Amino acid sequence: MNTNKNGMHSIKLLLATAMLFALMPSPFSFATQSVAKKAFPVPGDYAVEYSDPWGGTHYWNLIAPSRDIGNALAVKPIANWQMPIGQTITPHVIMVTGRREGDIVNIELNLIYLPIEEASGKVVKYRSSYEGLPTQLIGTYSLGLGESVDIQRLVDFGVEPFRLKVVPAKARALDLNQIENRTKAIQVLRIDKARSTYLLALKNLSSQKTTVAKMS
Repeated sequence: MNTNKNGMHSIKLLLATAMLFALMPSPFSFATQSVAKKAFPVPGDYAVEYSDPWGGTHYWNLIAPSRDIGNALAVKPIANWQMPIGQTITPHVIMVTGRREGDIVNIELNLIYLPIEEASGKVVKYRSSYEGLPTQLIGTYSLGLGESVDIQRLVDFGVEPFRLKVVPAKARALDLNQIENRTKAIQVLRIDKARSTYLLALKNLSSQKTTVAKMS
């Protein structure tokens, strides 16, 4: 969903009647209401802002009082970094886990390694999880709202550092008068936004089952 020059949120909902994945009942929501009420932020919730080493910014919402986050981040190797002689593993991903407890967000970072032969493609091995791979604790951090930390310790392992910051989730309901609906078969009941995440509640007004909706 993008914001146009006039500040209006443009949503184009295109109706398709062919079955592609799974039929949605009428009315339906893009997240079931039982899940949405538990998983989507409300005013006062926090988010973790991740400034990646490629220049991008991402957000992970934290729902009070104690909902966890868990993300696997791609690593950016430091150019011309010399691996220690005899090392047979290489940094693969960074696991970030976090939990809000009161006004504090506790975050733990672990660097997960992969055997060099697997990372280079010389050996192909299917892995359904990171369980059993060598792991290096990078650090644990306790941050309040507005506080940030630069993960400089990653440099010791040949990985470009990045920044984490705790910010407001900015959860709010959007004004439906600013929503452009280009269909007659779908009614927009509600749209909530929290940083870069949206929750849509839609109603199918058609006598046919709706299987696809396109938004932009």
